[in-house]
Amino acid sequence: MGDDPDAEVWDEIGREALAMRVVAAADAVEEAAQPLAHSLHTGGDLTTREVQELQAAVDELTQLTTHLEALSDAP
Repeated sequence: MGDDPDAEVWDEIGREALAMRVVAAADAVEEAAQPLAHSLHTGGDLTTREVQELQAAVDELTQLTTHLEALSDAP
């Protein structure tokens, strides 16, 4: 970025926003996994809805991870 302090500020804001989204997505994966883990542990039924919710949360985290990888390759 170099000479543009405004650009550096906006870059930092963007990185912080992405970091918050990553944390939220990881929390969503954990939250979605809990009912499935409980069902597996107790021998209960797994519901399609619970599996789909976990898959959606994992997909969101995967997408954010792709953004992080792109940032890590940036100059």
